[in-house]
Amino acid sequence: MTGRRSQDERAPTEAADAPRDDPCTGIGETPCIAGETPCIAAETPCAGAETAAPQALACEHWPRTTPLAERTGPTVHAVFRLSRMHRTMAGRLLRDLGLAPGQELLLLQLWDRDGCSQADLVERLGIDPSTVTKMLQRLERDGWVRREPSPDDGRVTLVALTPAGRDLRAAVTDIWRRLERESVKTLADDERAELLRLLRKVEAGLRAGGPDGGC
Repeated sequence: MTGRRSQDERAPTEAADAPRDDPCTGIGETPCIAGETPCIAAETPCAGAETAAPQALACEHWPRTTPLAERTGPTVHAVFRLSRMHRTMAGRLLRDLGLAPGQELLLLQLWDRDGCSQADLVERLGIDPSTVTKMLQRLERDGWVRREPSPDDGRVTLVALTPAGRDLRAAVTDIWRRLERESVKTLADDERAELLRLLRKVEAGLRAGGPDGGC
C-alpha cells in the first residue's frame, strides 16, 4: 500500500512534466490554434484515460453546460464545448504520432505549401508569431520540419518538411477523417450539408464584423 500511494503522489508531477500527453485538458506547450489565448482546461483529467481502448474517443469529463452561459450565450457556449471536445479527441489520437493538438494544423498548411515562409504560416494560422515559433521549434526538434534562411532574403525564414514530416501526412489525414466522421455521425447527409453551410455563414459574419471590427 505504501508503494502505491507513493506512485499516486508522483502522478501529478509526471503529468506536469508532460503536458501534451494529457488527453482531457488538451493543455500543452501549444496554445489553441484559434487565437493567442491558451485553451481552458477541464478541472479534472480523464479518469482511466491511460487504459481506455484505443478506438474509444469518448471521455467522461467533457465540458458541462452552465445555466448562466446557456441563458446569456447559448451559441457561444455550444461552440466552446464543441471546440474543447474536438481538441480532446484530437489530442488522444495525435499523441500516438508524437504530436500535440495544434501542430497538425501547421503541418496541414505545410503539406499544401511546403517551403513557405514562417511569416506566411503566421498569417494563414491567424495566431501570434511567437506561438508559431514555439510550434516550429518543437516540430523541428522532433524531426518533422526544418527551417533555413531564404536564399533571396536572409531576413526571411523558410519552413520545409523533412522526409519524416512528409511521411506523416497519411496518418494525420486519417485522424482528420476520423474526427470528421465522429463529429457528424448522428446527422443525415442533408443535415451535414446544412450544418456546414451555417457554420461557414457564422464564420463569414465574424470575419466581417467581430467584436473588434472584424477578425
